[in-house]
Amino acid sequence: MLGNRLVDVLSARYLYRDNWWRCWVYSLDAQAIRRSRRLQRLEPEENIAMVNQETQTKMSEYHFQPFRNPSIFTGERNQNPEKWLKEFHRVARYNCWDDSMCLANIYFFLQGTAHRWYENVEEKISSWDIFVKMFSQNFGHHVTQKDQLAENLKTRAQGKEETSDSYIQDVLHLCREVDPAMMENEIIAHLTKGISEEIYRSMIILDIATIDEFIKWCRKIEASNKKNV
Repeated sequence: MLGNRLVDVLSARYLYRDNWWRCWVYSLDAQAIRRSRRLQRLEPEENIAMVNQETQTKMSEYHFQPFRNPSIFTGERNQNPEKWLKEFHRVARYNCWDDSMCLANIYFFLQGTAHRWYENVEEKISSWDIFVKMFSQNFGHHVTQKDQLAENLKTRAQGKEETSDSYIQDVLHLCREVDPAMMENEIIAHLTKGISEEIYRSMIILDIATIDEFIKWCRKIEASNKKNV
């Protein structure tokens, strides 16, 4: 009977602001319920205390994860706006932000030139899609950055004290930055031209068709060379 008359306990809701997350938990007012129940001649108030204790126990079972913060975008030429937007979307997914929340939070992660630009065009931005379009149009100078990345990829070579793993991962990163759709055989060509001379002499006779095979043989040859030292 008691269960039928009590309103379900409201769940905890959390809000986010300025790098802090807070929880507001709404609980039943036990004293008010006791007075109300006496007037209605319902079950003894001891049962209310028991139910309230159960409610608190259930509330303690909730766990909240802190939000993640994307990095700050300033609009300087050393920043890649396309890469930054990708990072922002990744953080937004983790934080469970929809498009409206993305638009509401973007202001707090812009500084310098980017911040002033946003304040100048804010009235024209009515949706997240419009923001992304205008943002890309205004800070689209990353084309020149891609040219620089392409040059870095062209001249990248394994250092004398650098491991093959370190070299390979850096080249893979450059390939993805220059062209996310780059074919695997083209990536292998970039890896091969900059690998150390010792590894290259051993690999030249091999028929390597995948990146995984390239990594596997580099490790084997590198390990073998170390044993022979």
